[in-house]
Amino acid sequence: YESDTNQNQHPCGSAQLMKQLCWEMGFLNDDLYLYVTGQKCEIVDFYPELAFYRDVVALFKFLTLNAPTGLPDVKQWTATDAKISWKLVDERFSAKIFGMDMKLTLPEGMQGTKKENFLVQLFRSSRPRSSIRGGADPTTLCGTRIESEEDVLHVRDLPTFGGKLSPTNAEILLSFLTVPYIRIPLVINFFASPENIRVLANAQMQEVLDSVMFEPSLWQPRDVHVIPDVVPAPDRSHLSTHCG
Repeated sequence: YESDTNQNQHPCGSAQLMKQLCWEMGFLNDDLYLYVTGQKCEIVDFYPELAFYRDVVALFKFLTLNAPTGLPDVKQWTATDAKISWKLVDERFSAKIFGMDMKLTLPEGMQGTKKENFLVQLFRSSRPRSSIRGGADPTTLCGTRIESEEDVLHVRDLPTFGGKLSPTNAEILLSFLTVPYIRIPLVINFFASPENIRVLANAQMQEVLDSVMFEPSLWQPRDVHVIPDVVPAPDRSHLSTHCG
């Protein structure tokens, strides 16, 4: 939310969005930053979700970029205290929450390359796999390490999920789960068949489908494109995307 000093030549992304909305709605576009803060409320009145998204992003930055000393005091706060108050001061955004100014920059001593790489460090795709695995992880479902479709073929006792799946269908499902991204249409089609749709009566199968569709995967920034040097690749970092 660092505002540019020259609003007309280099408006920030939020101001550019407001400019586009002004064109579409027929509003004056000479005070774009005031639309962002809500001091001019015409656009926020039509699109109240914009204010919520603005505040969610600000809260995320506030909680992740601040050192503990920059956070509010531990005391009994009210819901009103948690509401962000926005205004434009000297062509820069000013936001207050819990009776204090929100600092949306890294603390001193954490500037430089760390500022650019914060999200990379937080979500980097090369990090070791967590001991907490997702609901669609075949290793968790089988109780034995599975990294590829070939590993599924060597599992002696395939899970039947309460007798809902035959060993053949269990093998097919587990094989689908080993393939990132492609597994989404494969698993949906698997459960959509008349033979397997009844399996969704099982709570664990519901969790598997939910995890396949909505659980985030490996993340990488937009400007990073990992290309493996050899095939097959030694890891799955090249399968990461900027959407997770």
